[in-house]
Amino acid sequence: MKSKIAIYIASLLMLPAAAWGSGLRHSDSTAVNRGVNAAMELTKAKTRNYDRRNILTVQVGTDIGGAIPVPFSYIPDVFVPTPKVLPNVGVRYGVVLDKGWTLGAEVSYKHVEMAADAVVQNMRAALPDIGVGGSDLVQYFSGRASMNMAFDIMEVPLYARYRFDGRGGHNILFGGYAAWVINSRFQNNPMDGFIGGEPDKVDMIITPESQIPAEQKDFSKYLSKWDAGLVVGYENSFFKRIRVGLRISMGLKDVFDVKVLEYKMLQMRGTITLSYDLWHF
Repeated sequence: MKSKIAIYIASLLMLPAAAWGSGLRHSDSTAVNRGVNAAMELTKAKTRNYDRRNILTVQVGTDIGGAIPVPFSYIPDVFVPTPKVLPNVGVRYGVVLDKGWTLGAEVSYKHVEMAADAVVQNMRAALPDIGVGGSDLVQYFSGRASMNMAFDIMEVPLYARYRFDGRGGHNILFGGYAAWVINSRFQNNPMDGFIGGEPDKVDMIITPESQIPAEQKDFSKYLSKWDAGLVVGYENSFFKRIRVGLRISMGLKDVFDVKVLEYKMLQMRGTITLSYDLWHF
């Protein structure tokens, strides 16, 4: 009898230790499972990030603008520009970095065209090699003139883009661009007024019927074959893979290779873009 009681008491004393050991095994198993799950999630996240590290995008848009006088004080008081809305196409490549940053590069073909009517006073133009004896022809025009310009451009912007956390698809970008000007045109057509070799001097009265020679109105052959400048912009991802953007580009280089006008003519354009992320890899 006494031996049975001793065995019973010993069994009761062993129950807590067994339960405690079972709890440890369960706790260890839970910790291991959590560690495995965390590792799997981390691997999946790394895989997702790796898959989306590079983005190839197709893009269409339109550029509105053209070359304008700089400093802006040279813009005539009466100046009515009429830009044409024409499509451009291109591709871009993005490298996604940490903390919302992306580095981007593009190649786009653009046709930019603008006409303008202006009233000017003593607008100076120096045309190389067409004066007497091959000298520069310097002339001053006062009156009303029309101008038209067009540029076929292969443009390569390079920029950094930042995506705001917690704000949907809001992005800002800033950088620069270089461009090859494939073909270009710049014509200045006096309509009514007078022209002379010195300010306010009247050598010829200009009317629609009485015009100066065509070579004195066409500045196209003096245009540069390349351009470079700055670009800033905003983009919003309204839908998955689709972005709509607005950019402003300003050239830092005169569109002319030689000093034709007494001021610089720099490219100033606004660009609307619609892009689709074609491939994440």
